[in-house]
Amino acid sequence: DLGTAITVGISIGSNAEPTEMPTVIAAPSPRSISAGNKHTCAIDDNFLAWCWGSNDSGQLGIRRSLVGSSLIPVKVSVFEDNVILRVAAGGDHSCAIDSVS
Repeated sequence: DLGTAITVGISIGSNAEPTEMPTVIAAPSPRSISAGNKHTCAIDDNFLAWCWGSNDSGQLGIRRSLVGSSLIPVKVSVFEDNVILRVAAGGDHSCAIDSVS
């Protein structure tokens, strides 16, 4: 699995309790993972790129107008026909290296 998406709302005070329980999601097994400032990207066993987290600057590889952020991994479709060898997540950006056939 690429990981577990957790959504927790906590109120400030002595009786702070989570308002939602963690949600386990089904996702492909990762070959590699890179964590950025507010997002994470991974490569699965099929050499496809997946990202999740903040998309404020388009770092998930999806237009900001379509997705603001995602708690679950989304396939980076711009790389769909490529074999992704490496992925790196930075502050507000992501980068991938693909194979050239």
